[in-house]
Amino acid sequence: MLAETPRSLHAMTNALLPAIKRDFPEFDYPKFRQMAENMLRAYFNSIEAGNIAPLDAVNATDVIKDKVQGIITDLESMNRTQHFDEITIHKTEISNYTRENGCCVIKLESAVGLFDFITDENDNTVGGDKTLKRQTVYEQELVYIQDTEKLRNAGYYSAISLSCPNCGAPIKNIGSSKFCEYCGSGVKEINIRSWSFNDIREINNKTKKYY
Repeated sequence: MLAETPRSLHAMTNALLPAIKRDFPEFDYPKFRQMAENMLRAYFNSIEAGNIAPLDAVNATDVIKDKVQGIITDLESMNRTQHFDEITIHKTEISNYTRENGCCVIKLESAVGLFDFITDENDNTVGGDKTLKRQTVYEQELVYIQDTEKLRNAGYYSAISLSCPNCGAPIKNIGSSKFCEYCGSGVKEINIRSWSFNDIREINNKTKKYY
């Protein structure tokens, strides 16, 4: 029963969506819900394939691609392959909405069922269980940057791509200069007036059916 029962979600969509729509009348929740589920599938596919091409196909941000590349690199260093089989995304809900430090953040949770296991170079299972389906919850952050100055004052740089892509130094004057003041690399100014997925992570919820 545990293998087939979707995990519970902090389902706050009905409570939070009116506030989001007041702030962003054009916000199309069904569209972003589908984008979140596509992003999650691309996340699994990229890790299993050992390359970020699936994430490129859904226009994932550099933040997510760098995170996945780190996972891929760790697996390769141990000659391991991560498998995600028979993925089912049961439901996706908004769990939180905040406005602070110059940006708005919508958190979405997805109840996911899948076979999740790791094999070695000889195809032996060394992590997880390829015969047991696992139910879990993944959280994604959907971010809308409103004011880069507030973000800088709050100390946020690389997490929202306000850093040099070459040396990683914080970019303090991107509005007036298109070059990093530390290494001289060209810097592409980010679009601060659009929503983007900024993070994907697995979270632990008690195992029970959602309502």
